[in-house]
Amino acid sequence: MRKREDGMDLGGGTSERRGGLLLIAASLVAIFVTCAVVVEWQRDARRDRGRAQGASLARLLSSMDPDRILRPGGGHGALQVVRHSQTNPDFAYAVVVGRRGEPIAQEVVAGVVVPPAALPESPAAWFGERVLSASDGSVIREYHAPLMRDTEWLGEIRVGFREPSLALLIESAPLLGQVALAIFLITPVAYALMRFQLRPVAAVTRRLEQMLASEMRAVEVSPDERVSGFIDRFDCFVGLVEDRMGELRGETHQIKASARVLGYQKARVEGLVEALPEAFVALDERGVGSFASGRLLPLLGVEPDQATGHPFAEWCAIPELQELVAPHLGAQPRQRSSGPVEITPAHRPDEFVAASVHPLPAGDAEGSPGCVLALRDVTAERLARRAQSDFATHVAHELKNPLNVIDMYCQSLLADEGGSPDFRLEACNVMRDEVERVSTLTSSLLTISRIQAGTLVMKRQRVRLSELLTDVFETIERSARGRELRFRLDLPKELPVVHVDKELLRVALNNLLTNAVKYNREDGEVVLAARLDEDQIEIQVSDTGLGIREEEIDSIFEKFFRSDDPEVRKRSGHGLGLALVNEVSALHGAEVCVESVPGEGSIFSIRLPKSAVGVDEEIGT
Repeated sequence: MRKREDGMDLGGGTSERRGGLLLIAASLVAIFVTCAVVVEWQRDARRDRGRAQGASLARLLSSMDPDRILRPGGGHGALQVVRHSQTNPDFAYAVVVGRRGEPIAQEVVAGVVVPPAALPESPAAWFGERVLSASDGSVIREYHAPLMRDTEWLGEIRVGFREPSLALLIESAPLLGQVALAIFLITPVAYALMRFQLRPVAAVTRRLEQMLASEMRAVEVSPDERVSGFIDRFDCFVGLVEDRMGELRGETHQIKASARVLGYQKARVEGLVEALPEAFVALDERGVGSFASGRLLPLLGVEPDQATGHPFAEWCAIPELQELVAPHLGAQPRQRSSGPVEITPAHRPDEFVAASVHPLPAGDAEGSPGCVLALRDVTAERLARRAQSDFATHVAHELKNPLNVIDMYCQSLLADEGGSPDFRLEACNVMRDEVERVSTLTSSLLTISRIQAGTLVMKRQRVRLSELLTDVFETIERSARGRELRFRLDLPKELPVVHVDKELLRVALNNLLTNAVKYNREDGEVVLAARLDEDQIEIQVSDTGLGIREEEIDSIFEKFFRSDDPEVRKRSGHGLGLALVNEVSALHGAEVCVESVPGEGSIFSIRLPKSAVGVDEEIGT
């Protein structure tokens, strides 16, 4: 390497040697990282294999007959089979311990010490996995399961596998050696290719070294030479060009900064507009769209690209909208907002859209800047107004009938007919029934309103489900005496304790059973049943009555819904029972399902989730 007198490095040999050393160091790091990854991958694979085998063995032994595991005469039975059939080198032991933790049977690999472990305190922890440390310092991953005979807990099954250690490096030495050799052989090849690619650069570097090392003399130009004027003017030109380039660079930076600010502001405004539930279309004075938000597609079925850059009449054929927009276009547009006008889009015949037009402020610009067409989905508002009207109508109708009956009997009691004891008794009974009907209607309305308003406080408590179902069933059966119906209660021998609001659930069940009685046929049957599976508790109320038409099933849980079937209309009712059942079930996280065949009957099911089971019942105490 050669240096100039000022100390500048003129050679490239040091850089080449430094690059070679860095390449070797990088290859060594790559070898180390690759080997570490391979070893860790093998350890994870062996650990996963042991975990799968351990969990499977523990559950398999737990499901076997204890006599096959604890063979008379001191033999170990299935444990010996487990040990001798193992191909996993990490298998350590299979042990059965009693209720006090004493070993009953065991198969242990030579050199392995079974670590002590406490028995699970609750049945919820009978199946599981744990990591234990043996007295010899080894780490054991153990899988445990209960040993049962029928419902009697005999003890615990423990299957252990040793954790793969760093000794795995010895087993992986051949593979690691091949990986290291392959990486190390790539290093010289990569170094040779690097030098080959950098050869032109090295040649240029040597040429520069020769030029800088040689003694170069400056060219002197005398003032009277003919080229001196050209050189002076060229120097001035270069100076002017440099100054202009500096100014242009400054202006370019300002333009880029302004463009970024404008782009950010534009994106922010468009983002705010897109976040609004309304759709907006900006139109100029000619009616050509300059901007359209994404909500235009779901509201009118028009892509925003179709509205942008095209006249309004080309992409909107709705007469009401054209009449609404027309006064705001042209040289003298209307200066006040128009609308709103409600329309029904062709692609959404069951929904409603409100449209209004707002003129844009002119500012300092001459002429009309255009207007903005705003569209909003008002279907929910229309339905809410209709629902409020229907609600008031239904309530008035349901209250009017019993009040008319009460008024009629009151007038009769005040007349001559009131002197008859039999008539007075009949009038009192009828008025009491009508008052109870109004009370039930009012109570149902208040309960539904409190549920929907979120003001109802649930009073959850531990309830014996079998007792609640029996109580509700017997109450309905007593109230239906005199009707030619058969009642049947179908409950399993054991039902769990549930954590529910007892009174709300009683109301829901009472409504289902009342409907089953009311809409049944003569000599029909009403059945209250319950089923318990792994995921849920299902309560079923079935009848052999009128049934429900398929097109009405989705509407029966709506407030005040009554079927158009004449047979249904003959029965009294206010259409709130099933709505209340649905609301109460939702509060408990339950699902209400309906199966019905017109003329054959219906089955209503309340499916309580497993989370509704009481804690004590869940752990079997």
